[in-house]
Amino acid sequence: MDYRETIITGSDFTKMGAAETKDYIAHVLCLQGFCSFVYNGERYDLLANNLLIVRQHHLIKDFSPHENFDVVVLFIHAPFMDSAAPDVNFGVRSTLLLMENPILKLTKEEAIKCKKDLDAIVERAKDRGHSYYLDALAVSCLQLFLDVFDFENRIYGPTHVPLRSARLIRDFIKLLQNGEYKSHREVAYYAGKLFVTAKYLSDVCRTVTGHPANYWIHHFVNIDIRLHLRNRRLSVLEISEKFNFSSPAHFTRYVQAQLGESPSAIRER
Repeated sequence: MDYRETIITGSDFTKMGAAETKDYIAHVLCLQGFCSFVYNGERYDLLANNLLIVRQHHLIKDFSPHENFDVVVLFIHAPFMDSAAPDVNFGVRSTLLLMENPILKLTKEEAIKCKKDLDAIVERAKDRGHSYYLDALAVSCLQLFLDVFDFENRIYGPTHVPLRSARLIRDFIKLLQNGEYKSHREVAYYAGKLFVTAKYLSDVCRTVTGHPANYWIHHFVNIDIRLHLRNRRLSVLEISEKFNFSSPAHFTRYVQAQLGESPSAIRER
């Protein structure tokens, strides 16, 4: 793997979702101005000293940059980032927090630190003649990751995640990422797969992320339902069957309760 496959740099974060960046995690530091966009159906504003981190590019759309908008953009290949990241108990909380809200509002001092981290990665990526190139690049990335965790501790409050709890949440999220939520929306199902009680799984989720297990199950369901409803080639009946609802009426009630509007209203937007 050479650096072109590992790191992509630039100043245009609207390339998220393009063929060349779809397997990359975007890190976008806003230097000045602002840009609005929609992420998972919600509108966000990226402002100066904000850091945007996005793994799921398909959730972001409708970019509206201000004329003075200026950013530093770094795309890190997801497999490389996962291998370079520290132990799971550091990263699992960060992954879930960013899944819920992809923007970190940094202080001016934190933004300066983050800019230095990004610049260091770019410079290290250019040094392809280094005998231990990927290892050296991983160390530079690790500094960024640790600083991001530190920013999150300030924003969300510090927490110590025991390794056992972190592994449980990691395995729970893997089940969701594999699409188990399409057929199973009960905490007890996941608890059984993970050999713990439903209460224990929810308690650990709440301690690590601030939300119980059923919140994350519905989070994944709701994201995927929105994406399916955008596909006008699929009928509401077909979508309801894909998500194992007993009827289109049941599906419609679920969408109304979870997303606050009907399937037809979501589809029309």
